[in-house]
Amino acid sequence: SPKKDDCSVDFSTADFAAAFHKTNVSSKQYNQQMFHAVMLELAKVICYENLESFYKNDVQHYSGTAYPLFYKAVVDTSKNIHFEFNPRALENIQELKPYEIIEFENAAKLRGRHAFNIYKYALSQQGYAGRGGNRQKEWWFEVSVEYLRAFLGVEDTKYRETNDLKIWCVEKPVAEINEASIGIRIEVEPVRDGKAIAGFRFGCTDTSARKADAAEAPRAARKKAEAGDDWR
Repeated sequence: SPKKDDCSVDFSTADFAAAFHKTNVSSKQYNQQMFHAVMLELAKVICYENLESFYKNDVQHYSGTAYPLFYKAVVDTSKNIHFEFNPRALENIQELKPYEIIEFENAAKLRGRHAFNIYKYALSQQGYAGRGGNRQKEWWFEVSVEYLRAFLGVEDTKYRETNDLKIWCVEKPVAEINEASIGIRIEVEPVRDGKAIAGFRFGCTDTSARKADAAEAPRAARKKAEAGDDWR
């Protein structure tokens, strides 16, 4: 919640470090290391506008403008961090409330248009995780063949055979999402009306915590080994 008077916001560096998962910063050089770590993260943060063609996957007419999110950041000796927003970017942030938040670093790993749209749709349904009988970090959604064509933007004249649609617009894009390791895994199965495929059920699992645990494991093993060296 930025202050309305000067478009600035303040955090303790401890809270900010936790938000960026920078828990391995030593207390001896806390401010210096924290400043470097946070600045490296913030260098990636930009704000986009005029992206209607991006949302529609209209590559031919793509256009957009990007702004740095902040134009000033100060870390002081009392372990506080002060940011001043780029006012133009701040206006765009406040206008983005209806949109689903997507990490561009993850989205950039998806080359296929259908993979990106399924990923985006799956994230929009994530609020059902742990609710309505779902396990924690798991959710699902079903779409009819007609609705799938609509939200993927597949023309009626393309992939007329439902099996072709299943292969090229469902199975291959889902495989791309899973292979990208971007914090979500999707299992898909056809929903049948008799022998005909009437739609598809997408079972989703949030794997972001597992990814973090996997990244933490070598670090924990290293610390344990170092502790053993000290004991000897």
